[in-house]
Amino acid sequence: PVKIFSNSSDTLEGGTAVIEDLAKEQVAGLQLDTLMVLCGNAALQTHLRGIVLFVHPATGIEVAKGKFDSMVADADIRRIESELSFVQVKASMSTRARMQQVKNEICSNRRQIAYSRLEAVAGAENPYSLIQIFGRGHLIVKAGAAMYVTHCSPVDVLPRTGTNCTEEIPVRWNNTDLFVDPISFVIQTA
Repeated sequence: PVKIFSNSSDTLEGGTAVIEDLAKEQVAGLQLDTLMVLCGNAALQTHLRGIVLFVHPATGIEVAKGKFDSMVADADIRRIESELSFVQVKASMSTRARMQQVKNEICSNRRQIAYSRLEAVAGAENPYSLIQIFGRGHLIVKAGAAMYVTHCSPVDVLPRTGTNCTEEIPVRWNNTDLFVDPISFVIQTA
């Protein structure tokens, strides 16, 4: 069974969904973020990117079954494993204690992910270390113990052919030949 705990009666945003498997005495928790419409139905985004929760107030309603690609890339599996917090608790624990333990595990897991990312940035000269946090269109520069993050304004560019083989994407902007980083989408000079 799934139970949702929320601080507000108007919306479930900011609440926590607790999924229990009574036979295995296991509990999993999902922190609920913003409400969205997906496939014509209301769904709540969770703290796990790509995982949403559909809430049906009436019992007996089944979620539509579809055919999904069972092939999952190794990177996707590692990403989910690094972000998923699964908690084993006793079924005899009170609801309040279970909720507190699930919330603590989610918080601890997020903190550990942040530490791992900071260690990756500090130990490697990798400009893409924080792309998961800031997203594409950001330039990250390390200077000593400080990191500078610049948000680049989006512009429209035209693709062009390049004379040499390059890892960057050749583009033209304002009659100037430039290159775009294929990972961060930041424009670089020729």
